[in-house]
Amino acid sequence: MADSRDMLRAWLSLEGYRVEVAANGVEALKLLAIGSFAAVLTDMWMPEMTGAELVAAIRSQPALQELPVVLMSAAFSDALTQVPGADAFLRKPLDFSALLAILARLDRSARPQAEAA
Repeated sequence: MADSRDMLRAWLSLEGYRVEVAANGVEALKLLAIGSFAAVLTDMWMPEMTGAELVAAIRSQPALQELPVVLMSAAFSDALTQVPGADAFLRKPLDFSALLAILARLDRSARPQAEAA
């Protein structure tokens, strides 16, 4: 798992993203409490809590309710696409270009629309 996190961090860093990593959902919530993030990428199956539990914990916090969350899993099924609060789903092994497209879409949708003068 640590190798996958490090590889994902390296890929996203090369694309210009600032990336923080957490070993599990508990660590992720601690990082979210003290930092400002554009999105969360989480695995469905990890120690301490599942990705679905992490999504629920994120959505339960008013300050984080609009934070985009991408759920990833090698054991992908239709049930995973029904996780309430997740904004996107990716099957592992990751298609990095698909991940970048999702992040770009989520970034654009999170920005307020400019008003026409």
